[in-house]
Amino acid sequence: MIAAFRSEWVKLTRRNFVAGSLAALVGFSVAITAVSILRANDTGERHGPMSKLTLAKLAAPNGWLAGLGAASTFLGLVTLAIFASNVAGEFTTGTIRSVLTVEPRRLKVLAGKTAALVSFLAAGLAVASVAVTAVAFVLAGRQGIDTSPWTGSGALTGGLAIYLNVFLACIAWGVFGAMLAMFTKSSAIAIAAGVGYFLLAEQLLLNSLWSSTEQWAPASAMSALAEGGNATISFGAALGLVAAYTVGAYTLAAVTFTRRDITA
Repeated sequence: MIAAFRSEWVKLTRRNFVAGSLAALVGFSVAITAVSILRANDTGERHGPMSKLTLAKLAAPNGWLAGLGAASTFLGLVTLAIFASNVAGEFTTGTIRSVLTVEPRRLKVLAGKTAALVSFLAAGLAVASVAVTAVAFVLAGRQGIDTSPWTGSGALTGGLAIYLNVFLACIAWGVFGAMLAMFTKSSAIAIAAGVGYFLLAEQLLLNSLWSSTEQWAPASAMSALAEGGNATISFGAALGLVAAYTVGAYTLAAVTFTRRDITA
């Protein structure tokens, strides 16, 4: 497992990959934070991710990192793409054969790669959090938002809670991406399937036809977890659902990986 972890980090630290991944994670987080703060005093109706960030939430002790939570769906999609491209890339380039020659125990290989991707995600979200914090403090002052609660008691623990919730939700997104990549052996198909289901099939179709799906469907649960719970799914229920979905997706990926003939 340690060897697989290290070998995966060799791939993850390639300049182009790091630059692209961080640009996406930081870009979405900063953009949504900036737009939300700039429109905080707008009394008109807001839609999309920005609607999650009200003036009251921004003025709360954890408001300095609230933009990270508002961007959770986009961060989840980026994570799905990161996991899917790395898993599928092993099959596309044929490097999976070399890896299994060195370490034939496939479950350990998968565990090591997953652990490396999760640690990379943790670092990427930490960088995004720093960027969001900087942008929030600069723009909040210009918009007349009181930032004194951001440096008071509870600010640090509140911000860490947001980071942890988003991190756990993104792990679930990533495991789904890895599972789809294991099925398809194609990063493009896996990413398209993930985006197609989570954004189109679930959000636009299932939730429109059967509103009850919002209380248990994967994307809804992951979004609720990142928000720390919402009116539809409580934090405890969201955490349980996401944990179950993540274990299920990882199990399917592991079973597929162990039973697949790798000849090319």
